[in-house]
Amino acid sequence: MKRKICFIINQPLIGGAELFLLKLTEYISQYASCHIVFLNPDGPLFEKFANGNKKVHFVKFSKNPLSYFREFLRLRRLLKLISPDIVHTWLYMSDFSGGLAAYTLRKPKLYWSIRQSNVSFSQNRLHTFFIIRLCGMLSRFLPDRIISCSEVAKDVHAANCFYKRSKIEVIPNGFDTKKLRFNNDDRNKFRKELGIQKGKANIIGFIGRYDVQKGVDNFINIAKLIREEIKDSSFVFVGPGCASDNEELMALMQTSGISEVSYLLGSRNDVQAILSGIDLLIIPSRGEAFPNILGEAMSVGTPVVTTNVGEIPIILQDIQACFVPGDNLNMAKAAVGLLRMDESSLKRYSSILRERIIERYNYEMVMEMYKEAYT
Repeated sequence: MKRKICFIINQPLIGGAELFLLKLTEYISQYASCHIVFLNPDGPLFEKFANGNKKVHFVKFSKNPLSYFREFLRLRRLLKLISPDIVHTWLYMSDFSGGLAAYTLRKPKLYWSIRQSNVSFSQNRLHTFFIIRLCGMLSRFLPDRIISCSEVAKDVHAANCFYKRSKIEVIPNGFDTKKLRFNNDDRNKFRKELGIQKGKANIIGFIGRYDVQKGVDNFINIAKLIREEIKDSSFVFVGPGCASDNEELMALMQTSGISEVSYLLGSRNDVQAILSGIDLLIIPSRGEAFPNILGEAMSVGTPVVTTNVGEIPIILQDIQACFVPGDNLNMAKAAVGLLRMDESSLKRYSSILRERIIERYNYEMVMEMYKEAYT
């Protein structure tokens, strides 16, 4: 009889943690009875999670604290009905609420996840900051195992957030390089969508949600500096919150003078095509554990300039330098250097990026690590 595994996550939003869980559940559902519970069902990935052999459920936690206990009891009843062998919660609120609900049932093994490394007060919402510390204290009692996607994130949570180190093991993110690869047709199609002629202009991208930890403000500053050196540069913003209805983002772009050469694309599900279409990805994050977008860009062979947060320096070890968050001047200089690289050097560099992912972060290898953890 197949083992029954229930994953719990906050919402089906488009983000690195959610997209990786989607890949994981698609793989694990081949070997186990796979259930997914959303604490809130609103989000563009709901239908994708519902496809295939997975069974999807949801409750409706809201920001209203008065409804929390009612929804918590609904979650507990749902878990009792599913009767899983393992509950694996994903992100802090799911760790807390899902963890407590599963713990009261006694039967299932409980796994938590760690998906970020910046746990400082200034870089997190107030309730997130306190939930992280509360989870840390509860980590001694609730979870049987905690799976971190990063060695750095493991150390940060153990040292600063009271997490029980002996329970934490590291399984990195994995990438399907058979699907994630450069495609010239996709490149031409994407540039045509933007109205940029084939072979013209340098396109620099930011891909991530609009959030203080992702450093969109730093990207805009870097973009301004690049534009001063390379006049034909254009900039794309991709991810939740990166759309024209974001007044704060629009004001930042206007102040920096890049609004006329910028494209706000919002949430997209064609990241591979976008990475083929742009000439450079910039990751200006203040906090990451193991950013999926870095692995995706490297798989495609897209040049990258990035900060040194989380696992990034380990991923890029011996390939290139990374920068302290906010070192916008030197990140811009590095970006200009890559954009001016000759074609043969650029091909060698792109090949090295892709080979690193194939060698160390292969999709099948990582999925097998999860499969082993569940068995």
